[in-house]
Amino acid sequence: MKFLFPVLFLVVLAVACKPGAKTETHPETTPPVEVNEAIPFAGDWLNEKYFTLINEKRSPRDAQEKVENVFIQIPAHTKDTTVMVYGFHESGPDIVVVKKNDQWELWEVQGDSLDKKAWTAQVIDAEHIQLGEDRFVKINSAHGAYNEALILEEILFKGHYKLKGGGDVEFKNTGEVTGLGKYKYYRVLSDYLDAGLDVNQVWLGESKDSMDDYGFKSKEKSLDIYQLKCLEYNKEDNRCDQVDFGKVAYSLTKVD
Repeated sequence: MKFLFPVLFLVVLAVACKPGAKTETHPETTPPVEVNEAIPFAGDWLNEKYFTLINEKRSPRDAQEKVENVFIQIPAHTKDTTVMVYGFHESGPDIVVVKKNDQWELWEVQGDSLDKKAWTAQVIDAEHIQLGEDRFVKINSAHGAYNEALILEEILFKGHYKLKGGGDVEFKNTGEVTGLGKYKYYRVLSDYLDAGLDVNQVWLGESKDSMDDYGFKSKEKSLDIYQLKCLEYNKEDNRCDQVDFGKVAYSLTKVD
């Protein structure tokens, strides 16, 4: 069954602004002098609370509701801009990383000027940083066609599996899958703030541009992928507004 859902959230292309996101309580407004230099903690950083929820509960739909400042891609140089991603649904204003004395800071940008400090970045170790009240863990994720970080592919699906009834399946962190017949690509949905997204979902496709929608249930050593059952169809918008799990399409056991 094919359902018409919104396009997956693309981390680097998100432009919506949410002013209520948590920043430091008393932000500085006197900008430091900008100097273009390499940032030693560049990379993809995921809120540690979200990371822990995914590993413990294995439900992106549930985890999304519990974490606000969820992801940031720290650029390679201080002149490059980035954004803080809020709940994998929208993002805040442009941000640059600057160095003030021996301290790294993240500043919001207005036009060509620094506006106000959003966070001080405390580098805990090579795998952890602290931004305000939130601790982040580094994710070695692959990136998609639009440079979006494939986060759930990396921390939830990646690995080798045995298919019930025989056969080997591999989900790669690049969004490629082998062993599922006609399907060569997959995407794990991270944004569930819309109609028809009542269960955890993964998209499987013969190509990256044409994918079928499935539900999934994940445990540490097993993965079940389900057909979706439409409970409430919206004729006006030509889409399903409420879904549930249907029949099991693929039942897999993780081997590594």
